[in-house]
Amino acid sequence: MDLQYVSDGMAVSLDLSVEPPRTQHLLGRHLRQNYHDVRKRVRQLDLPKPAVRTLHKLYSFRGTASPWVMLDDSTDASVDILRGLGKADLVCLTDGGVELTSRGLILVTEHVGTSDGGASVPPADD
Repeated sequence: MDLQYVSDGMAVSLDLSVEPPRTQHLLGRHLRQNYHDVRKRVRQLDLPKPAVRTLHKLYSFRGTASPWVMLDDSTDASVDILRGLGKADLVCLTDGGVELTSRGLILVTEHVGTSDGGASVPPADD
C-alpha cells in the first residue's frame, strides 16, 4: 500500500506492507472514512468567489507560491483573503510563502469541473 499525504507543508510518501489482509482492509476503511469526513466539512464551507479564485491560482502554482505572487492590486483585500483561508485551514502561511493544505487541495480538486465559478463543492459519495 502506498500512502501520500501532506504534513506541515511537506509531502510525505509511505510504502506499507500490512499483514494479514484483514488489517489492511480495516486500515483502508479508516482512511476512507477520514477522507470522507474532511470532504464533508469542506463541502460545508461557503467561500466568496475571490477566495475560490485565490485557491485556484495557488493550485496552478502547484500548491505553493510566494506571498507577493498571490497578492492582487488591492493588497489589503488579498491579505485578508489569505488570512481567512488560513483560518479555514485551506492554506498554510509560512515564512517562505503560501501553501495549499490537504483541505484546500480537496476543495480545489473537487471544485474544478463545476461551471458556475462559485464555491460549492460537489457532494461526496455516501
